Amino acid sequence: MIQRIQTVYLAIAAFLMILIYSNPIAQIIVNDNLFLTQWHHQIIAVSNELFTPLSTWPVTALLSAIILIEFVAIFLFKNRLLQMRLCIFNMLLLIGLTGLIFFFTKSTLSGLDGKKSVLLWPFLCPIIAIILNFLAFKAIQKDEKLVRSYDRIR
Repeated sequence: MIQRIQTVYLAIAAFLMILIYSNPIAQIIVNDNLFLTQWHHQIIAVSNELFTPLSTWPVTALLSAIILIEFVAIFLFKNRLLQMRLCIFNMLLLIGLTGLIFFFTKSTLSGLDGKKSVLLWPFLCPIIAIILNFLAFKAIQKDEKLVRSYDRIR
């Protein structure tokens, strides 16, 4: 059923991933005149127009796939086994997204011999979404056990 708690967990996780589209993920301080901001699709300079933006299209592709899988999993409430598999797959993709964001931030920082990088609050969204997907997985598993117990009684 679509009104179950796992639907709420998956919807909140999808909403958190959508928030990454509209907010910067990290800031990179290269030197006193060059400040970079990492968005989901590129790394751009805030204070220097001479910097060529760096594309981070793998982050965008992975983020789009995660959001799509979240919404597909919400509407697969009749096929609980596939819904559980999608939750596990999405958790793996979210771990990959977290690593990819961290990789782009640190590689840009070391490639430009920067001072430091600061991960902003949207970096926590995939981590929270991993927890929400795990909670949804457990709730779907609980529903599946309940349905199987009713089949055993008949």
